[in-house]
Amino acid sequence: MKEVWKDIPEYEGLYEVSNTGIVRSKDRITPHGRFRKSQILSMHVNHGGYLRVALCKDSKKKFYSAHRLVALSFFGIDENKTQVNHKNGIKTDNRVENLEWVTLSENMEHAYKTGLACKKGEQNHNRKLTNKDVLKIRHLRNAKKLKHWEIAKILGVTRKTVGNVLNGITWTHV
Repeated sequence: MKEVWKDIPEYEGLYEVSNTGIVRSKDRITPHGRFRKSQILSMHVNHGGYLRVALCKDSKKKFYSAHRLVALSFFGIDENKTQVNHKNGIKTDNRVENLEWVTLSENMEHAYKTGLACKKGEQNHNRKLTNKDVLKIRHLRNAKKLKHWEIAKILGVTRKTVGNVLNGITWTHV
């Protein structure tokens, strides 16, 4: 596939993005009269797993997700669809053919269908408890009549975590 470069909207003449998801600065003369050669910008993975890049204009730095820059540059803005979906579910694959504008509900539906979103219980990497812990919480409350704070202290979690389990807010599948 031939690499195609397009200017980034609002950064025309300063930055461009390729159909492969690479962002680079353009050759230019700075306000101080110095020549700046084009260079590929480094990107970093944010806490959500998306590639981010910093762009500067008028001495102000802003961070952008690379996939949004690709979508804006190659597809333009879609007033009805505000999110960019990675069709293959790989958040760092910012090739133009892997991206599409979607609504929030379309994005969530895709995430559920592909198993990318809302993993329950022990499958969730942010979990504080195991299935065994949840059963223990219920046993300690029902059989031993312990208070939330007592159970929390035993398991090393917060009272709120215990309350969420006992009130059916979390871990309802166990």
